[in-house]
Amino acid sequence: MSDGTTAGTTLLKEINPSLTVGSRPVNLRALGNSLLFTANDGTGSEIWKSDGSNAGTVKVVDLVAGSSGISASQNTAITTQGFLPHCKRSDLSQ
Repeated sequence: MSDGTTAGTTLLKEINPSLTVGSRPVNLRALGNSLLFTANDGTGSEIWKSDGSNAGTVKVVDLVAGSSGISASQNTAITTQGFLPHCKRSDLSQ
């Protein structure tokens, strides 16, 4: 989270503690009071959402089981077009 300053910037949640890879959050998109994004928790890039709290930052759905995760083209379609295949509305509103 950040207020735009170095002093006001803190880690919200450590999604992937790997020092060599990290979670690489990308494709951020607002949805109501939540933020959707894709990140890699060590099992591939998948869709996540956050309400701005540690407990409220969760993986929405594991679209591609295993370590490969979703592809870059799926990533772009999901976040730029608001397209969430195989994802129930209740997954997003919890």
